[in-house]
Amino acid sequence: DGLGVRKEEGDYGFIELREGEWFVRRVYFSKNGELKGEIYNINTPVELYGTFIRYIDLEVDVVNGKLEDVDVLERRVEEGLIPPYLKEKALEVGRRLVEG
Repeated sequence: DGLGVRKEEGDYGFIELREGEWFVRRVYFSKNGELKGEIYNINTPVELYGTFIRYIDLEVDVVNGKLEDVDVLERRVEEGLIPPYLKEKALEVGRRLVEG
């Protein structure tokens, strides 16, 4: 999951999705309710269809305030899987989340 923390029995998390948003927020807690960390997965805008959710992962994440996996995004652009304009948008969203 990218947090680099030990997973223990009883740990839990929440996923926050907002229609039209360019990220999905994941928050993880210990069984005692202590925050273990949070991850923002950068993606195409979230689309909600009744009980279905659709978005495309753009590879970069913000993990505990740090932008990660930019190299993975670069490879996907080189492979032709993600267009350059989406790369720029993903990096813009990631930087915005890092800055708060």
